[in-house]
Amino acid sequence: MVTYDEAGRGPAVILLHGAFLDRGTWDPQMPELAARYRTVRYDIRPFGESMVPDQPYKTTDDLLAVMNALTIERAHLVGHSFGGGVVIDFALAHPSRVPSLAMVNSGVTGATMPADEQKEAMRCSSPPVRATPRRWKRGWRWASGRRRARPEVMKAPETITARNAARFRMAAPPFAPITPPVIGRLGEIRAAIMPSRSAGPRS
Repeated sequence: MVTYDEAGRGPAVILLHGAFLDRGTWDPQMPELAARYRTVRYDIRPFGESMVPDQPYKTTDDLLAVMNALTIERAHLVGHSFGGGVVIDFALAHPSRVPSLAMVNSGVTGATMPADEQKEAMRCSSPPVRATPRRWKRGWRWASGRRRARPEVMKAPETITARNAARFRMAAPPFAPITPPVIGRLGEIRAAIMPSRSAGPRS
C-alpha cells in the first residue's frame, strides 16, 4: 500500500520526498501548486504511512503504479534528494510519461558516495536512534539552511525525520538496484530538466 494525497486540477505534478522523510515535506508547496496543477504527493516505501516492503522493490514501479491508479498519463516530476534520483530513474524507464523533471539536491543511482559522506551517514544513523534527527540536522547537508532559513523552517525536517526514525534500524535499504546504473545514462534523458542546486551520489 502506498499512501498519497491529491489536490487541484490541471496538468499533473507529482512530488517525491527525500530518504527518511515523508510526503509532509511538501506541506508548504501543496496549496500553491494545487492552485494551478493536479498535484500528487506520496510516501515512498518504507517511509511515512506507506507499507514497509517485505522484499526489495523498484521505486520506479511504485511511481508507475501511482500514476496508473490515478489515471495520469503524463506528469511533471519534482524530486528532493532521494526522490530526485527516483524521478531520474523513472524518466529513463518511462520517457513517454515524463514531460519535465525538477530536482532539488538530488543524487544519481550508480554514483559512489565520497568517504566523508559515508562516515557522516553512519554517524547519523548510529544508536541511539532517537538522536538521529538532531544529528542529521547538524550535518553538512543542512549547513546552508541553518544559516539562511527561519527556525520553523529548519524544525520541519527534524520533525519529519523523527516520525521516520524507526526506518534507520533497517538492516539494508529495501530498494532494488537499477540496472544498468543511471550514472552512465544521463544523456539519454529526453524530458526537459530544471537543474538541481547540487548533485551527488544517492544510496
